[in-house]
Amino acid sequence: MNNIAKIGVSTGSVALFLDFIPAQYAIYPAGLIILCVVLSAAIEPPLPASRWTGLYQIMTALAGNVGWATNHIRPVADTKPPPDAPT
Repeated sequence: MNNIAKIGVSTGSVALFLDFIPAQYAIYPAGLIILCVVLSAAIEPPLPASRWTGLYQIMTALAGNVGWATNHIRPVADTKPPPDAPT
């Protein structure tokens, strides 16, 4: 699925979701989405083996981070020295 389709599906589903909520309560899910956007921009992605990875992925999904906006989980750093490095 290309990025344009992902953006269309995610924004369309958010708009459809907000239509089912009474107008006086729509500020709460909108505030949650905005909070997730701000937190996903401020928090560095966890390591893949971290217990926070699942929660971080849920947060970025609620934030609507798709395509180029996706915050990728950091790869585990290779701690071995290069083969030609002095010991």
